[in-house]
Amino acid sequence: MNNTGHDITTNEIVEFLSDCNNFPEHTNIVTLKETHMSYVFITDNFVYKMKKPVLYPFLNLSTLERRQHNCHKEITVNKALAPDIYLGVVPLSMTDIGLQLDGKGIVIEWFVKMKRLPDEAMLDYKLQKGEITNEEIISLGRKLSDFYKQTKKKELYENEYLQRLTDFLSDNLESLKHPSFEVSNEVLNEIKTLQLNFIEKNEQHLRLRASRIIEVHGDLKPEHICFLNEPVIIDALEFNSDFRIQDPVEELSYFSLECELLGNEWLGKKLLEIYENESKDHYYKGLEPFYKSIRATLRALSSFRHILDDHRKDILRWKLKGTDYLMRAQMYVSE
Repeated sequence: MNNTGHDITTNEIVEFLSDCNNFPEHTNIVTLKETHMSYVFITDNFVYKMKKPVLYPFLNLSTLERRQHNCHKEITVNKALAPDIYLGVVPLSMTDIGLQLDGKGIVIEWFVKMKRLPDEAMLDYKLQKGEITNEEIISLGRKLSDFYKQTKKKELYENEYLQRLTDFLSDNLESLKHPSFEVSNEVLNEIKTLQLNFIEKNEQHLRLRASRIIEVHGDLKPEHICFLNEPVIIDALEFNSDFRIQDPVEELSYFSLECELLGNEWLGKKLLEIYENESKDHYYKGLEPFYKSIRATLRALSSFRHILDDHRKDILRWKLKGTDYLMRAQMYVSE
């Protein structure tokens, strides 16, 4: 595992914070969750997120300073949709008495500190239990529609938007040719042909979307949505603002794809319907499967990239997940 830049390794930090006694506040439990880019420590009342010291073509977190900057960026981009949840950036320091989270001393690592959200109020949990209400979905749709109205516009020239889409799908599919992923070139080429054919046949509909491009959440999934007094949406994509530049219909189509995976296709359709009514954005409905397709290829790539982690024990799981996304990417543009 990469070093933190000091004598303390990432593995040693993970081990230290797996102990309930090493947090500044009392906690009965600490649960560790690992994502592609972070270690997440969940205590009774708080969540501490530590960035991995990774280096990708799209993300450089290889130095302590870069990870600190990324932590602050995460706080900033999440303020709009989760204003009271992100509490700040705290250090893990080497002090006179040893390692201390939020202590005074030589900073070893930086963490995003958040309030812990109740599991039973999360959308993925509610869907699993069949407890989501129509009123909650309407409130979520309105919150997102208001966010899209107020967020920064990034209007593109029509040709620029078409080129952006073409580059996006081509880059994703090219990256999926990594030999470790063992994905058939025939499958990837078939998906690319279908996606490019869609752009060619629907060029006029896509050109109209160029004036609708804004900064969106960037990673809208059921597990990032919590229903408190009003919906709270966490984990906006922070590491590359360019990845947040999207058509809101693309973001909501991606959300619809994730709902389908949970067996709740109706929910994504309902949210798109609410968005259209609230925004008066009467878009061409044939765009939804295309947007799902290009997002599915990106999700496939994210899944396959997990197998490159040198300590992964669940390679088969990620290969199956990636393959499922690719199957869907092909299906959506074959219809």
